[in-house]
Amino acid sequence: MDDGNRIYEMALKSFEQFQENQMEIVKSISEIKERIIITEESTKSAHRKLNSQEEQTKTIIKMSTSIEYIAKQIEDALGAIKVHDGKFVTLEKAPGDNILGYWKLFIGGLIAGGTGLLIGLIMKGGMQ
Repeated sequence: MDDGNRIYEMALKSFEQFQENQMEIVKSISEIKERIIITEESTKSAHRKLNSQEEQTKTIIKMSTSIEYIAKQIEDALGAIKVHDGKFVTLEKAPGDNILGYWKLFIGGLIAGGTGLLIGLIMKGGMQ
């Protein structure tokens, strides 16, 4: 009977060890499941941010194209100033010089404003 009891106790210990191992496996699976859920949520968030940045990138490209167009128009306008014998014809009146200076300031302000808007959009997208 001693051998029978000993075998029974060994089987019981083995079964208890099996149950403990099974509980650890269930716990590990639960932890893995939680990590997968967290990873999926993080991935969805990253996709939303990427989609938002794609839209902002398209807007920046459009603005950049507009700024290039404005710069080209300014360059063409300055090139259209009449040239006489290889020299620029100077205007006789000072107000004319002032108007050209104001025009340059206005265009510079537009370019600076557009650049500021681009930076603002980029910063806003980075903070979300």
